[in-house]
Amino acid sequence: MKKSKLIMLAGLLVAASSAQAAVSTTTVIDFSGLSPWSGTSLTVGDVTFDGISGIESNRFDIRTIGGAWAEVLEANRWDATAIGFTFANPVSQFLFNTYGNTTGANWVLDAFDASGNLIDSETYGRITLGATLDTVASITSSSANIAYATMSDLSFMAGEVGSVLYVDNFTYTTPVPEPSTYALMLGGLGMVGFMAYRRRKSV
Repeated sequence: MKKSKLIMLAGLLVAASSAQAAVSTTTVIDFSGLSPWSGTSLTVGDVTFDGISGIESNRFDIRTIGGAWAEVLEANRWDATAIGFTFANPVSQFLFNTYGNTTGANWVLDAFDASGNLIDSETYGRITLGATLDTVASITSSSANIAYATMSDLSFMAGEVGSVLYVDNFTYTTPVPEPSTYALMLGGLGMVGFMAYRRRKSV
C-alpha cells in the first residue's frame, strides 16, 4: 500500500476515534390523549408503570384532573408501598412531577441497572396536597444504564379518603449510540479502495 494511502487511512481512523459524543433523545409522557383506564400495570411508549407492592386491583388509574393538569397517572387509596417504572431501553435520566397526599414521613426514589444493582437513591419529604404538581423527582446516571426505578415507602392506606398520588410529565432521556469504531474503519477502507479504483481508471 502506498504511503499516501496509509496517511489517508490513518486520518480516517483518527477522525473515527475523535467522533462527537453520542446524542440523546428526550421523551415526555404527560398521559394526555389516553382513555380513562384502571388496572395494576400500564405501558406508555417505552415505559411501564407498575403498582409493585400491595396494589389493589383497579386502583391505578389514568385520571383527568381539571385545569392545566389534564390527564395524570393516579394511585388512589390502596394499601401499597411502592410504584415501579421499567424502561424498554436503559436511560441516562428521568424526572417527573408528583402531587397528592401520603401518610409516611418520607418516600424514596431508587434507580437500578438491568442486573438489579442500585445506581442511586434519593429521599423526598411526604407528598402533600398543594396547588400544583410542584414536587420534581429525578435521578441521573452518567453511565446511561437505568433499567428501572421505584417509588417506595409511600405508606398509602386502603380505603383512606384522600390518600392519593398523582404522577405527571414523566420525562426520560435515552442515549443514541455512536457508530462503532469497527464500522467507521470499514468505511475508511472502502473510501481508500474507491479512490484507488478511480486512480486506476484515470491512468
